[in-house]
Amino acid sequence: MCRTTLAAAVTVLLSVSGGGCQVSSSPSAATPEVEGQLYLLADEPADARAVTEVRDALAASGTPDEVVIIGRVGGLSQPTWDPEQAAFMIADLSLSEPEAEDSATHPDAQVHDADNCPFCRAKKKKELAGLALVQIVDGRGQVPAVDARQLLGLSEGDTIVVAGRAHIDKLGALVVRSSGIFVRPRAKE
Repeated sequence: MCRTTLAAAVTVLLSVSGGGCQVSSSPSAATPEVEGQLYLLADEPADARAVTEVRDALAASGTPDEVVIIGRVGGLSQPTWDPEQAAFMIADLSLSEPEAEDSATHPDAQVHDADNCPFCRAKKKKELAGLALVQIVDGRGQVPAVDARQLLGLSEGDTIVVAGRAHIDKLGALVVRSSGIFVRPRAKE
């Protein structure tokens, strides 16, 4: 079984596009653990900005900053969850829907080399620019050693607002360290 942390997976994905281990989609989320209630905000923070907007602002300033960011839980084509700690990926809301494959640019998918395809590389770059790694931190600044699905009751596709301190790491990943998130209620179907 492949045992890498989500941060390591993001690092590998930023430095080399392509395969790797995928984090399992289990366990399923239901309700947050009692300890997880400490990290869930009762009210939505104001002035939430898109993942891409926060990334652009941090890239321009070059310094970590306090942010309020909105996104959808999910790593798109990247692993979403770190099963060993309260860390997960969110995607910019504009990128949350998978894009349809363009058959004109990829007529023969079986001989297609995505690593060297300019269209695939541009798509991957756009996707990675719209992702953020969220790390839940406790009062000591440590990430709890429990899956965020169990701790917070999160599910793939949840829209959340995260308040925390953000930075772009040395490999270009947007990382948000947060002690509180707000989960928007899902629309009734």
